Amino acid sequence: MEAETAKAPDDPVSLGFRGRLAMDKAYAAKNPEEQGRFLAEAREFYRKAAEGGHYIYRDLYLPMLYFGLGGEPDQKKALELARPLGGFGPNATGLLVWDLYFGNVQSQNRPQACELAGKYFAYPDLRADALRTVYGLCLMDGGKRVDGYAHILKAAASGFASARAIAKERERALSKEEVERAKALLKDLP
Repeated sequence: MEAETAKAPDDPVSLGFRGRLAMDKAYAAKNPEEQGRFLAEAREFYRKAAEGGHYIYRDLYLPMLYFGLGGEPDQKKALELARPLGGFGPNATGLLVWDLYFGNVQSQNRPQACELAGKYFAYPDLRADALRTVYGLCLMDGGKRVDGYAHILKAAASGFASARAIAKERERALSKEEVERAKALLKDLP
């Protein structure tokens, strides 16, 4: 793959594939320094592919930019890039809903965020970790504590660090039985 992509180093698709290879290396890295280097490489490749007009790689670049993976976070820029892909790209949609729920850049509007989370979660192609996490938070906020916590756990299990932190925080509000019931639901979640 590396040899093939090197033949067209400035092509957005080649840049995107190089980003994916760097992400794979980051996940396989044995130490944080090495992982950080590969994340920075992936972020740069995705940025260049996104600038080259490749929307799929823009969607992959967005969470890296928003959450600061492989570099400094720039939530405002991430949301500007996400807006045209809202309702179309999974990460873009998830970040727009995420930011609406938490109010990092946009004005916080949890009722609207929960309405959008429910709407977009109905589409399997849009179920990125950020959207699933907000969907779970909205379920919990609406009284469906076990179901909501199960969704947060599923997002956390996929490696979404923010969901892991939220899962730890929200677990404190649940009984041991509720936590066990949520864990039992994981295998049946869409």
